[in-house]
Amino acid sequence: METKEQLKQALIEWKKLYSETKTLTAELKKRRNEKKRIEEMLKKTMNENNIGNFELNGGQLSYIKREIKKPISQKFINSFIRSMEEDQERADNIIQKINEARETVQVEKIVFRENK
Repeated sequence: METKEQLKQALIEWKKLYSETKTLTAELKKRRNEKKRIEEMLKKTMNENNIGNFELNGGQLSYIKREIKKPISQKFINSFIRSMEEDQERADNIIQKINEARETVQVEKIVFRENK
């Protein structure tokens, strides 16, 4: 185990990095929101004017439209099985078996709760 001084230094460094990360995350969120706002405007303009590409320095900006399937959620599984299986008790049993078979993972983390 580390000495008390090493532990103290580690805590100080962790708190400093935590604060820096929090500040950077807030700045990144602002930039992502601004990028998303501009992206929506560009998509609308490109779609309305049938513009497929913009040539930019270092590459091109392309408008691509495709269909993707939504992820399979617990709500979807429950609804789907209940609609396909007439015997509701059997449907509930299938849903229960699926839930029991789902793999679980254990996550360890450190959480800092700021004084307010």
